[in-house]
Amino acid sequence: MTTMFGMGGLYGSLVDLLHHGLAGRSPQLRELWLAAFVAVLWCIWHFRNKAKFDGINPQVAKAYRLISGQISSSNKLGSGSMFNNVQELIVLKKFGAACRFRRAPSIVEVNWIPPLIGWVKINTDGSWKSTSGQAGYGAVFRDYKGAFLGAFCSSLNIPSSVAAEVIAVIKAIELAWIRDWKHVWLEVDSTLVLHFLKSPNLVPWQLRVNWGNCLFRISQMQFRCSHIFREGNKVADALANFGLTSDTMVWWDSPPAFVVSLCNRDFLGLPNFHFR
Repeated sequence: MTTMFGMGGLYGSLVDLLHHGLAGRSPQLRELWLAAFVAVLWCIWHFRNKAKFDGINPQVAKAYRLISGQISSSNKLGSGSMFNNVQELIVLKKFGAACRFRRAPSIVEVNWIPPLIGWVKINTDGSWKSTSGQAGYGAVFRDYKGAFLGAFCSSLNIPSSVAAEVIAVIKAIELAWIRDWKHVWLEVDSTLVLHFLKSPNLVPWQLRVNWGNCLFRISQMQFRCSHIFREGNKVADALANFGLTSDTMVWWDSPPAFVVSLCNRDFLGLPNFHFR
């Protein structure tokens, strides 16, 4: 079986053999290898019981057909795609498995769009690093010309990416309210935040009071919200990452140096690209 997968050599244990067969494989070949591995172990167990309890000696040809049939059937239930190369094609053909070729990625152009005259557009983002357990959030405010009106960032003592996204919106709406910006377009890269705007009861319990206050302020505004891919939300993303290391909330009246080039890209309408 290992030779059919282009493998050779001796292995110290079944675990080593399993991991070696998975290494460097495409999703479809990994599925096929797992099916082959399980089928061989099952056949060994099955024919051993037949020999021990029924006195029926195993037939290699029958075992081979049984294993190949199980592998071929399992391939029909899989969803992974192959790497488009000859080596994997040869392995799949040996088992009579249908090839599932990898689809070419689709490319979506992502542009930051300025709001209407008299409106303020807010882009927010939250960040959380699992390695350090730190969270941060930030937002940027811009007018209909794409001109910078202000930005902020801060760290968060709740180790949660969801909390960071929610707090970013809460604080952004609060600052817009204080500055009497009542025509607001909120744009986020988190679909979960948009869902929370429609279903506030789904917000984590420790944030519900603040979220309720945020929704009240929103109800007093001319308000719209939308989603943008992360590639088009780079200014807010940079602010959120900067907030990871901030001891207190920081406000800027002019663009900080680390987002100047990103703000200029949005101001000039230069595109970003999202691959999926």
